[in-house]
Amino acid sequence: MMIMKSGSRKFVLTLHTTVTGTWIGSVVTYLTLVVVSLAGWADIGLAPTWATLALLGWYVVVPAALSSFASGVAMAWSTTWGLLHHKWVVASLGLTTLAVVVLLGHMPSVTESATLANTASGAEADLHQALWSELLHSGLGLVVLLAIQAINVYKPAGLTTYGRRIREAKPTRLSAPAMLPSPATAPQGSSRWAKIVWIHALILVGLFVIGHIALGGVPSH
Repeated sequence: MMIMKSGSRKFVLTLHTTVTGTWIGSVVTYLTLVVVSLAGWADIGLAPTWATLALLGWYVVVPAALSSFASGVAMAWSTTWGLLHHKWVVASLGLTTLAVVVLLGHMPSVTESATLANTASGAEADLHQALWSELLHSGLGLVVLLAIQAINVYKPAGLTTYGRRIREAKPTRLSAPAMLPSPATAPQGSSRWAKIVWIHALILVGLFVIGHIALGGVPSH
């Protein structure tokens, strides 16, 4: 673990919050387009809708997701929180990894639908039905992203087994920075909040995986 200087840490934190906000905002935009198309509020046709979804997904959502993941890992690795020392960091990293993997696995099917909409005739019913899959994917994805944000803001106390071993060996090296709340001085109710966050995180992971499997899993191309 290499501790960043204050200026570098602030730069990476600014980058992380920016790309994470872009990720959430682009998913909201994606979800809005799907809802509008399903409700028939905008008569723009299925071909433009799918073309926009593919463009937005590959050129905004995916880059923002990968940037958020990379900058988040850099932030955890290069600060005294550590990458695997605290349960909230592991939970945030696990949910982010899940979201990125499902996103990358799902985007080829969006490209396939966009291509089908432009080249095939008589596939309107299938393309319209496929929008329900996008509604579920983007909706659950947004819920997971909001859960990650909540975990990152509240930082429920609790060390991992690895973190406890390191702290017992070198107690001063894992003390949190002055700008961050120290787990050692966390309120007594923090353990209760930690349990609540972990339970909700597990529920979200279960819903995300079940929803994805119900839609046929990751397509193969």
